[in-house]
Amino acid sequence: MRFKIWMKRIRYACNREDYDFLLSQIPFGYQNGVTREELVRRTGWKDRVVRGRIKVLRWDLAIINLQDGRGYFRPLEEEYPLVGIWILQENSRARESITTTNGARKWMRRFRSRGLPNPTEVGECQHILSSL
Repeated sequence: MRFKIWMKRIRYACNREDYDFLLSQIPFGYQNGVTREELVRRTGWKDRVVRGRIKVLRWDLAIINLQDGRGYFRPLEEEYPLVGIWILQENSRARESITTTNGARKWMRRFRSRGLPNPTEVGECQHILSSL
């Protein structure tokens, strides 16, 4: 049921068979990893679609890519330490993404002091976009 609820909200929605097919193309074991380029070739989907659907699968499954050229894989029990490394890698990436917005947030603070709406608040984005 959770799968269906989330599927209605996301951009990469497709039927369950497509997700099962993608999952069948992602092997178990680090040594058997498959690159995203290979997944694009095997599925016939665009790169962005493959990435988005992997993102959805990751909500419930461990699909790892250590960014070392070996590609995506589903970890085996003995690869437990690799999952920890991947979590650290992704946490670092998330922190870095937040840091890259620091300059823009400082810039916006100057204008908010003039009483302008905060576009980072939910609801304000649509108003701002519709006025452009």
